[in-house]
Amino acid sequence: MPEELRRSWESLRDDIAPRDYPSLMKRYVALDLLFDKFDDEERYVDQAQPRIAELARRAVEAPDLLGPELHWLTTVEAKRGYDFGYALGVADRSKGFLLLPTLIQAQRESLGRENESVFFLGGYFRALHHTDESSFEQVLAYGYVNLIRDPSIQVVDLIESAYFYYVR
Repeated sequence: MPEELRRSWESLRDDIAPRDYPSLMKRYVALDLLFDKFDDEERYVDQAQPRIAELARRAVEAPDLLGPELHWLTTVEAKRGYDFGYALGVADRSKGFLLLPTLIQAQRESLGRENESVFFLGGYFRALHHTDESSFEQVLAYGYVNLIRDPSIQVVDLIESAYFYYVR
């Protein structure tokens, strides 16, 4: 392709590409495009992963960005939910996993939905497990304490599912 034509196409792409946080989340986390798997020389490279990591970093720095996205991140709509959850956990590590209660609550709210998924939370738990396995045991204890308070919550099943299927 001639250089001038390529630049013209790239300019158009840049003009229509999403820039706001919700649109970028839908583009890189809700979608898993074959287009993102290869570079310009057709070599296999996951081009979306650095963008997912950046979105996770932004969510940790400004947690209000994440709130509106949680309703679909806990469903099968998040095709790259596991990757985003892991990147979010890695980024949240420096903050002491402060987002964990919010994520568990969001996952709890998705229980019973036809399209619920624990991929997102499982990715986050993977990062938690890689940091400190005893931290995960504390999360599990949190689930059991809440189960005692309200047996209808099903937090333990949720946590165990996310952990055992997606971390181990």
